[in-house]
Amino acid sequence: MLPGICQADLWQTIEVFPETPGQSTDTFQAGATPSGETVFLTFRDAGDGESERSSIRLVKLDYLDRPIILNEISELQGDPLHVGFGLAFDGETALVGDIASRNLNHQHVADDDWVIWRAPLDGSTPEAAMKFSLGPSECRANDIRASGAFVIAIAQCTEDGTGHRTSWIARSSDGGRTFEAPSSLPAPEGAETDAERVLIYGNGAAVAGYSVRGTSLNGLLWTSADGASWTAHEYVAPGEDVTRFLAIRAGEEGRILLPGNLGHASNADAAAAVFEFDPAAPASSAFRVLRAFDMDVGTIALPITRDLAITGDGVIFAGVRMRASSDFDNFFWRIFSSSDGGETWNLSDSFYGPLQGGSPINYMYASPDGEIYAAGVTFETSGNYHAVLRRLLR
Repeated sequence: MLPGICQADLWQTIEVFPETPGQSTDTFQAGATPSGETVFLTFRDAGDGESERSSIRLVKLDYLDRPIILNEISELQGDPLHVGFGLAFDGETALVGDIASRNLNHQHVADDDWVIWRAPLDGSTPEAAMKFSLGPSECRANDIRASGAFVIAIAQCTEDGTGHRTSWIARSSDGGRTFEAPSSLPAPEGAETDAERVLIYGNGAAVAGYSVRGTSLNGLLWTSADGASWTAHEYVAPGEDVTRFLAIRAGEEGRILLPGNLGHASNADAAAAVFEFDPAAPASSAFRVLRAFDMDVGTIALPITRDLAITGDGVIFAGVRMRASSDFDNFFWRIFSSSDGGETWNLSDSFYGPLQGGSPINYMYASPDGEIYAAGVTFETSGNYHAVLRRLLR
């Protein structure tokens, strides 16, 4: 990495999904199969902008960086702009979490169902390993992760009518072939919750998200030794009431790193941030702000660290969004890196995104062979979203 260089050509755009105009969600995840191949997952509609049928695609890149579709789960009916999903692997089978039964007009056709699919990478027909009714709610299947036979999946729902938020968790002990009945994650007193990302690490599992009390948000991290019993840890920043944890990564020696933000959009001191949680520390000092990134451009809206990626040799990459002007079409993005566990950071890249609801860095991934990918979406004036995949040239 060349610290301090600010050039967009440090990133190679290697593919855009879908190939034809249509709508694509801003959720885009990646994972490695046991054989080490990197597989990307994208959710999109049929491409004509009118169909209520949606599809999830499992895609890998060939040696020329061309996409190869491994499987397509097309028996779905949902809104691709409001349905999240996760990706994990059990052998040569992908485990995909999804929410079904919401159409493109944002109207219910039935109660939302949380479905976890087993999708063989040889392209054979996917099967549902779990289907659980979440009732009349707008839901997202935000993540699913596996470590050996241990699988954790999460979903978040906002109840129709009341707007009440609930976070759900499902556990499997047989590699995702079957799942125990989902249960809700515990909420801090007086709060609702939003669970965003799962981490399985050496000493257990964790879920990152945030608590909601009216307009007040606070970072929230759940931890568990077995995936069955969970403890909620709430981070309340001094003098602030808006902190969100949007993703989660394992650092060294059991540390957990959390990208997010500090402060209201109207607060001139609002900052994108990387947080650290030490499971072994007392509750009063378990969280600390590892880095609040300096905002030296004219931001008027909330900056945020969207995601982190950590390479096998411990280099951390952070994708940071900041708004450069009052023009809602124009965001400014920066990539920072740290080679000392997050104590010091170098600016690795800067670029503008052609955005109006789009986000070129929503997800970052470090592959087993050391490649760094960033995935997100761009927005066209026609109203179509295109998923964009970039690889960092190091």
